[in-house]
Amino acid sequence: FFNKHVATFTRFIKLRGPKPNSSSPPLVAVAHARYGGCIGDMGSYDYFTIGGPHSIRGFNIGEVAACRRYAEVSGELRVPV
Repeated sequence: FFNKHVATFTRFIKLRGPKPNSSSPPLVAVAHARYGGCIGDMGSYDYFTIGGPHSIRGFNIGEVAACRRYAEVSGELRVPV
């Protein structure tokens, strides 16, 4: 018997608006944090996987680690091209 829980926080911050008479999107910073944990006995096949497009880019899903608890923090800057 176990209980698995996840909390996620994402914040979009507009740094600069689009130029007048322009159709380009604004410059945006993104802050993202995620926590996951469990209470009780959990089989290894139910562990959280670290790696992949939604956690650590450049690695396959589960390639970095598999764990019972984790915390991720990331930031990115979205620049119009």
